[in-house]
Amino acid sequence: MLFVGLTPLPLAFGADVTVVEEIVCKVNGDIITRGELEKDRRDLENEFRQQGLTGRALQDAVSAKAREIQNSAIIVDTHADTPQRLVDENYDLASPLNGGQVNFDAAKQGNLGAEFFSIWVEPDLYKGDYAKRTLELIDSVYQQAAKHPNKMQMAFSSADILAAHRNHKLAALMGIEGGHSIEDSLPLLRDYYRLGVRYMTLTWSNSLDWADSSGVIDPKNPDDPKVPHTKEGLTEFGKDVVYEMNRLGMMVDISHVADETFYRTLVITRAPVIASHSAARALCDAPRNMTDDMLRAVAINGGVVQVNFYSGFISQAYRDASKAQQPEVDKAVQKFKDKAKAEGKDSEKERNQPARQAPVQPKPDQWDGIREPDQPTEQPVRIFPEIDAFELG
Repeated sequence: MLFVGLTPLPLAFGADVTVVEEIVCKVNGDIITRGELEKDRRDLENEFRQQGLTGRALQDAVSAKAREIQNSAIIVDTHADTPQRLVDENYDLASPLNGGQVNFDAAKQGNLGAEFFSIWVEPDLYKGDYAKRTLELIDSVYQQAAKHPNKMQMAFSSADILAAHRNHKLAALMGIEGGHSIEDSLPLLRDYYRLGVRYMTLTWSNSLDWADSSGVIDPKNPDDPKVPHTKEGLTEFGKDVVYEMNRLGMMVDISHVADETFYRTLVITRAPVIASHSAARALCDAPRNMTDDMLRAVAINGGVVQVNFYSGFISQAYRDASKAQQPEVDKAVQKFKDKAKAEGKDSEKERNQPARQAPVQPKPDQWDGIREPDQPTEQPVRIFPEIDAFELG
C-alpha cells in the first residue's frame, strides 16, 4: 500500500509553484533527490511520446498517471485547522463548505484517507485557558466521529488508518500545534496522549520558556539580545518534553521551531521526527521554512517532511508582495477593531475565527512529480510503528 502525504494550504491565484533541486525524500529507506524524481517524470513523458502523444494530450496522460497513483494511495494530511470551526461555528463536516475547505464531500473527492486535525490554541486570545481550549478542540473531533460513525472513525496508529481505509471511512487523528498547550506540565502532555493526540509541534509562532520559535527568532540574527531565547534551543525541561514524547510514542513535530531548536531536537530525539507543514527556505526565505541542510537532516533521522504549499511559503514574489501590502493590512485591521469596539464586540476573537487552511483537493499538476515506488511503502505514516517502538508504557 502506498501512502502519500500532504499538507495543503491555499494557493494564491497565479502563484508560481517550483521545487528546489536539492530537496530529498525517503522511499523504502533510500534517499531520493528531486533530480531523480524529475528523471522519473521525464522517463514517463518519453514513454507517452513514443506512443505518439504530444502537447496537451501528453500533459493529460501524465496527469492521468499521477491521478491513478493518487486514487490508489492512502492520502494522509497532517495539518487541518478545522477544529476551530467545529467549536466556534458549531460546524458539521457533513454540511456544505460555506467558505471553508474541509468536509466529508471534499475529503472523498480528494481521496483523503487520514486527516490529522490540528489542535491549535491562539496564544494571546486564550492566555490562561490553554488547556481548556485544547480540550474543547479535542472534544470537537470526537463529537464529529460520534455523530458520523459511517463516515469517520478515530485513529491512533497506522493500523487504525488501515482499518479505517478498509471500512471506507476517514481516519481522524489529532496533533497539537504549539507546546504552550501543555502549560509546562508533563502530566498534561501524557493526558493529551491518552486522549488520542499523536503529535505535538514543539512551538507555534510564539516562543516558550523551554523552546524557541522561528516566529520570534530571526535565523539571520539568532543571538539578538533584544529577543528572549533559550541557550541551546531547548532548556532541560524542553529536552524532557522531547524524551517524554519519545517514550509515549507521540511524534515530535519540528514545524515552526527556530533553527537552533530544530538541530537540538534532532540531536536528542530517540525516534524519527516530522515536520507537519513546512516548506523549503531556498525556495522562499521565510524563517519558518527549512534549509536544504535541515531537509537532509530529517531524511537521515528517518523522519518525514509534509510540504506546506501555501504561496507565502513557496513563492518569494508572493512573500515580498505581502510585505509591501502589510501597512494597508494593518490599517484595515485597526479599522475593523475600532468598528468592533464601537459595536461592543470582541474584535480579536472574531478576527481569529476560524483559520480555514486545508483544501483537500490538490491541483492535478502537483501530483505529476510523485514517484511510484517499486515496492510498497508506508510513507509517511510508516514512522508510526517506529515511534511506537519507543513506547515504554
